Amino acid sequence: MLGLAGCGSLAAADLPAPAGVVAGAQRAGAFSVDAARDRLEHAGGGSATTCREPTAVALLDRGAKVAVLCGRERVLEVYDAHTLERLGRTGAGIGPVGLATDGVQLLYVTDVEGDALLVFHLRPRFELIRRVHVIGGPYDIAFDQARWELTIGLRRAREVVKYAAGNRPVVREKPRR
Repeated sequence: MLGLAGCGSLAAADLPAPAGVVAGAQRAGAFSVDAARDRLEHAGGGSATTCREPTAVALLDRGAKVAVLCGRERVLEVYDAHTLERLGRTGAGIGPVGLATDGVQLLYVTDVEGDALLVFHLRPRFELIRRVHVIGGPYDIAFDQARWELTIGLRRAREVVKYAAGNRPVVREKPRR
């Protein structure tokens, strides 16, 4: 008898609950996610089935695309904002919680269990391009366009840290309480 364990060995419904949910992250522009029904919804009508338990949504590609983070499946999906067709899907760490974008092609996911900031890009293909180690349990995240900066709340450390945004985020301001 051969037994397999690890990535993909469990059905989505059997995976552990999401590592957390950031309040207010379930809406972006005219879009929202419904974790109870696994849906991406547009305020003007229309919806699409998402991955299991969507916990955050964000706009990118100047509003032409929508990113959906699913905590239970630990994946990040990208949808066409007009047709709601799923365009891509990739793994998002071991405890994804927060989601932010630069509004164009970069996406940022905080991984509270993996102590990481994950950086994804849309082009030339949708994929993870960088994992930045962030000690303290990175949880919520916000992108400041004017300062080109990421503000990350650290759950275990109860601090806030600021990173220069971009495809190679670096610490800009040390944690403060």
